[in-house]
Amino acid sequence: MSPRSFRGYGGANPQRLHDAVRRSFERSARGSHDDVPEDVLQAMVNDLDNVGRHRVVVDGPVLSRFVERLTELAISAIEQGDRTGVADFPGVLESAAALLASAGRSAWPAHVAKASYYSRVTGGDESRRAELGRAVAACRTPLDRVEVDLVRAQFAIDLTEYAAASGLLERCLGTCTADPDCRHRLPQVYVCLGNLHYVQGGLRTALGHYQAALAVDAPADSYRTARAQARAHHYGGRVLHMLGRDEEALANLVEALDYRYATHAEYERKSGFYHIAIGEILVVGGGYDQAEAHFAAARRTFSRLRHNTAAHAILDAAVSRLEIRRGRYDEALALLDNAVRGAREGGYRRGALLFELYRANLLLRRRSYVRAARSGVAAVGVWLRFLRRGNGLRAVRGAVEYAWAFVRQKAEPRRRPDRGPLTCPCEVHS
Repeated sequence: MSPRSFRGYGGANPQRLHDAVRRSFERSARGSHDDVPEDVLQAMVNDLDNVGRHRVVVDGPVLSRFVERLTELAISAIEQGDRTGVADFPGVLESAAALLASAGRSAWPAHVAKASYYSRVTGGDESRRAELGRAVAACRTPLDRVEVDLVRAQFAIDLTEYAAASGLLERCLGTCTADPDCRHRLPQVYVCLGNLHYVQGGLRTALGHYQAALAVDAPADSYRTARAQARAHHYGGRVLHMLGRDEEALANLVEALDYRYATHAEYERKSGFYHIAIGEILVVGGGYDQAEAHFAAARRTFSRLRHNTAAHAILDAAVSRLEIRRGRYDEALALLDNAVRGAREGGYRRGALLFELYRANLLLRRRSYVRAARSGVAAVGVWLRFLRRGNGLRAVRGAVEYAWAFVRQKAEPRRRPDRGPLTCPCEVHS
């Protein structure tokens, strides 16, 4: 708050200024689902600056709520690629961590948010690892450790360090099962376990974990629980589709569309991916027109989001499969070219590898063997380049493991009956 504003709140009476700053801080801590996240983040950064600059005392629970919401919005904005109007995210989050520590509160949420920021920065893996180490050091309770270990486990999965991820998740599962104060985090644990097995090709084991996440009696008013269970519907739907259980898959994905998130921008992005997944199932089931409607819905959603090249890449790859089914191979190849380019630009390592494999497969079908071989070599090169860790042996192993998981998934026996074109029950077609 400027000196002029200070004078407006009483000048010689700093208590009036402190009360005004505290009220604004408390309003930001409460928040609203319908707030515009970019505006809220900027306002919260201002509130944080005013509290620190004018040494305003804030109640511990209010401070924790404020930082939790700030980090939730920050992570959501980082993951969505939104322009936040905040020039120095790491500096803001460092201020939040210092404020928490000075009030005797655990600062791990701020360090986790910084780790999320570094996950989207080229060459940020080491900084991300360092922030997660600081988050571990800031933990004070078993629940704190579960929260941080879940993030560390997903980081390990991203780097194909599957044994490390498994150890972290088994510890989280044991803690959440035994400790009533941690039980509400079981949906997140099961979803992360499902992801671990999914990327290694263990579809049925992954499906069991996703279904376990939905079976947990967890607080329905928690955005984290809602996010985890929506992911369970999403990923579970994808696995059911791979196993040939398409009606169940569609039901899961349509239900995922009903979940709420921390911000409307996050809901928009997630719903775009659900539309893609529904469209992919309809393509395989012969419902081409309905699939096209879902892809169009995803395209409209993603067009409202900024800096989201990876999302558009995933959509282009999905639409390419529709074009292949319709016999439009040149259009499909052009879309896959866009998908590979977008995945590379967006740092989406797995997608870049997978879309290169899709392109190689299509080129083989078109008997363009030289181009197919180049695409296959490029797939390995993409993995090595984007892993960015300097550990060549681990990178090669990761590429082989992921490619083998892709082959295992494709080789899974299907039980898809021949019933004619699939239809989708969602409101897009009503």
